[in-house]
Amino acid sequence: MLQKIKKSAATFGYGVCMGIADIVPGISGGTVAFILGIYEDLLKSISSFDLQGVKLLFSCKFRAFFDRISWQFLLPLLCGIVFSFITFAKFFTFLLNHEIYRMYLYSVFLGLILGSILYLLKKISLKTGKELLFFVVGFGIAFILTGNTINEQIHEPLYSISLSKEKQIKIDPKIQGKNIVNLKDGNLIDVPQSIAFSMYAKKLVDTNDILYDSNNAPIEYINFKVHSSFLNLNVVLCGIIAVSAMLLPGISGSYMLQILGMYGFILLAVVDLVEGLRSRNFDSDAFCIVFSMILGIAIGAIVFSRFVSYLLSHYHNMTLSCLLGFMIGALRSVWPFWTYEYVINPMRLYDGYSIKQISPIIPNVLSVEFAYSILFLFFGFFIVKIVDFLAIRKKTLSID
Repeated sequence: MLQKIKKSAATFGYGVCMGIADIVPGISGGTVAFILGIYEDLLKSISSFDLQGVKLLFSCKFRAFFDRISWQFLLPLLCGIVFSFITFAKFFTFLLNHEIYRMYLYSVFLGLILGSILYLLKKISLKTGKELLFFVVGFGIAFILTGNTINEQIHEPLYSISLSKEKQIKIDPKIQGKNIVNLKDGNLIDVPQSIAFSMYAKKLVDTNDILYDSNNAPIEYINFKVHSSFLNLNVVLCGIIAVSAMLLPGISGSYMLQILGMYGFILLAVVDLVEGLRSRNFDSDAFCIVFSMILGIAIGAIVFSRFVSYLLSHYHNMTLSCLLGFMIGALRSVWPFWTYEYVINPMRLYDGYSIKQISPIIPNVLSVEFAYSILFLFFGFFIVKIVDFLAIRKKTLSID
């Protein structure tokens, strides 16, 4: 019994590490699993879910269902991942919206990726033509994808909201000295329709805050209905893509969410849901987003784990060569030094400004911030080296 508890505790710890890796853009939870030596166990455990298992679950044959799947490994691992998201989501939201802390955070990410690249270089040689070809393909795809800042496309009407004096007074102290690009003279501009009416439904705005359409004509909130669906198919698709990336050693799930323009949106939904539950206030909108994400993750994990297992079994070196190229080609996605613009998040109206990166810059190498960034880079790099060392030591001890 004690041995089982220790094993479950260790697996929970692995889940915490994987969860932290996938909260932040830059390092893959799959890479962490690979370094910790549980990657094959992870794929096999997820692959234990099949159509027969689903039938047993929906037939309420729970004992047969749990006998079929690897729940003793997956349950503590999943609990560790969920624990990471609940515990660290708000903390990383804070760091990502602070100019200096964001720089240091991305320096850690850069160090983590560099350490992961060196780890993968120990696994493959890049000596054959096929390996080099797959490396170049992976590098090219990542380099093109990360060439520009990719934002979420908005396919709905945009509105302006003239905020009442009371709301402006609440906002002003938190944005002093900042040029907020979507707040002009007390008007919140370029607000998507769904966000505008969600703000009204959550009582962030009311009839004292005048709503204008794109022609600057006032509109009454009551003339519109807010259509909210339990399943957000766009978020489900993002969950499938993110977990597919997570299961590949080398690609970050949160990085893929950044490319899709959904990282901040989903992270804030997690924060809102957790904060609401803590204050005994159930946020149904945030729940729908999180539920859609979880469903996408479940679908993607079951399907893609089988695909990855097949690739690694039949084309191991070529697959890792492609992933290595992707990691190197995507390095600029975690470049710590950028210019920023400041925005107000309409759904968090009184939280102050958020920052949005615009273009990369060359830092002042003589600045204190640059010196600290280098220290954080080495910190991230040595995290990977330490994890690798502990995994090797664990294998050595188990052999002895």
